[in-house]
Parts: sequence; structure tokens; C-alpha cells
Amino acid sequence: MVTYKKLLKKPQVAKSLIGMSLVEFDNLYAEFEIAHAERLETLTTTRRKQKRRRAAYVRAIELDEFNPIADMARKARSEMAKKTFREASSLRMDAVMYLTEAIKLFGGMGMEEAKRIGFEIPKVRRSAIISIRLTGTSNCL
Repeated sequence: MVTYKKLLKKPQVAKSLIGMSLVEFDNLYAEFEIAHAERLETLTTTRRKQKRRRAAYVRAIELDEFNPIADMARKARSEMAKKTFREASSLRMDAVMYLTEAIKLFGGMGMEEAKRIGFEIPKVRRSAIISIRLTGTSNCL
């Protein structure tokens, strides 16, 4: 394995191996470390701000969930979640697990039974949402 210590012993090899001298590499690495530290600081600050924003949105929804401001807060939370999911890994294990379970469940069914269930899900969800809004509970399908 090529290591920095080995390259120090034979600096002429570094030019052909990495396309720059060790001095150039050291300078580039120093710049990288500074940029990386700044990026980490920005990420930490951004996460704190996002956490505060999420809390404010939740509070706005809790105050009056039927208020137009609560609708705006719900939309903003939704956008934050979409952005977070897009920035995360392209493969989300929770989604993979849900899809795997769905494939297992629907794989053994006939087409007509799968269609019946597929049409029933939105009906159940819609009635659950109406029920939740009327009763004020926070449980949802």
C-alpha cells in the first residue's frame, strides 16, 4: 500500500503517482483541511437552525391546526423533509423495508385482491384523517 511515509522516502515517485510534488500535495491538503473545517462548522450551524425551524413549525401547528399559518407550517416541514431525503443517501433503508414487505404481502395475492386493497387504502386513510380532525387525536394510519 502506498502511504505518505513511503512517498517521503522516494519523493520523485510522488509526481508520477499523484501528479504533483509532495510540497504541492502538502499545500493542497492544508487548503482542504481549512475548507473541510469550515464546511463542518456550516453543517453544524445549519442543523441547529433546522432544528429550531422544525420546533417552530410544530408549535404553529399545535396552536391551531386549522389556521392558514398551520397549513404553511405543514408545507414548510414537508419541504424540509423532501430536501433532507434528497440530500441523504440515494438508498433509504426504511423505504426498502416497506417495499420488501409490500412485495411479500402482494406477491402471494391475485391481481383482483391486490386491486381491491389498493383502492381501499385511500378510503381508509381519508376517513382516518377526517376522524382525527374531528376528535383531535394525533394517531394516523
